Amino acid sequence: MLLYVVAYDIPDDKRCKKVSDLLEGYGKRVQYSVFECVLSQAKYEELGKLQFPIPNSQFPIPNSLVSR
Repeated sequence: MLLYVVAYDIPDDKRCKKVSDLLEGYGKRVQYSVFECVLSQAKYEELGKLQFPIPNSQFPIPNSLVSR
């Protein structure tokens, strides 16, 4: 399992709400448009297959940088 930080800036309120509702099922909201998601490989792939307007830019955070 890896921690992913998902951040987005979507000017369309309806689309922004749709993305945030979706991400709440995968992780914890830490700011208005930022989520922390601890994902297994299967959940990561599931999230990647969904149709929503977030570019394919992923930067996993190593465990050594995650404060507990």
